[in-house]
Amino acid sequence: MKITAIESLQWAAYPRLMIVRVLTDDGLIGLGETVDKIPGAKGALHGTLAPLLLGQNALDIEGLWQFAMDNLMYHGYAGAEVRALSALELALWDLVGQKYAIPLYQLLGGKVRERVPTYNTCIGFGDYPDYEQWQQDAGTLARSLLDSGIRAMKIWPFDRFSESTHGQYISLANIEAGLKPIRQIRDAVGEKMEIGIECHFRWNRVSIERIARALESYNILFMEDVMAAVYPDEIKRFSERTAIPVIGSELLLTRWQIRDWLQRGVSQIAMTDPLWSGGIAETRRIANLAEAYGVPLVLHNVAGPI
Repeated sequence: MKITAIESLQWAAYPRLMIVRVLTDDGLIGLGETVDKIPGAKGALHGTLAPLLLGQNALDIEGLWQFAMDNLMYHGYAGAEVRALSALELALWDLVGQKYAIPLYQLLGGKVRERVPTYNTCIGFGDYPDYEQWQQDAGTLARSLLDSGIRAMKIWPFDRFSESTHGQYISLANIEAGLKPIRQIRDAVGEKMEIGIECHFRWNRVSIERIARALESYNILFMEDVMAAVYPDEIKRFSERTAIPVIGSELLLTRWQIRDWLQRGVSQIAMTDPLWSGGIAETRRIANLAEAYGVPLVLHNVAGPI
């Protein structure tokens, strides 16, 4: 099954998303996707990766991935290039599944659990205005999510206060304002709803510790990406000083970047994004690595339907 063409598509309603189509000589078309840094990812896809893979056997996923990564590493790799490779690799898995009529989880060795718990990232899209709703009345949103079977939600109530100080300081008044939606959730549904706090890498350690102290009495599920991933030592110190589990980081691309994070014990929970960190097989390798260190792994995703 030779690769005959590699195409990219963008959706005007969500320009952060890039769809990749891999066409083959037997008529099958594999679909993949990635999100963010799209101009760079598109350039890497068509300028670097496509010339390497055209004419190759689409079923040789591991060999093609390694061949592509070897070329990417020659000039540095962990950015838009790996996003492009992630989307391409996902499309190759789609082709294998279509050819043999086998779902991806079976190709990877079969299911382990019947169900996997999820949380709702309250950003919203289309007919789901979650972002506006949690800022106006988080309790009502929590009740709605519970009614639909969702038992955990993630919000980012402190982000807006980082802008004026670049994350160097947060006042008590802003802490109180940030706690408002959390109190609304607890008042509305008690502890039936788990709450995760997204921090979007916005704070220094002094400020994030102040936020964490205010959150600890609310039995928070986790705090995610509390500081930029380039400060692993500071993040580790923070995680040792708070009772709230710390997640990091979606910005660690491939097993090589997350390996150092795990070796240092930076956070209690690891995170990776299959569409940013190298694709399906690389995510499996990252999961195995995290398991070897006894660290839970959470998957990040802000992409489309694929």
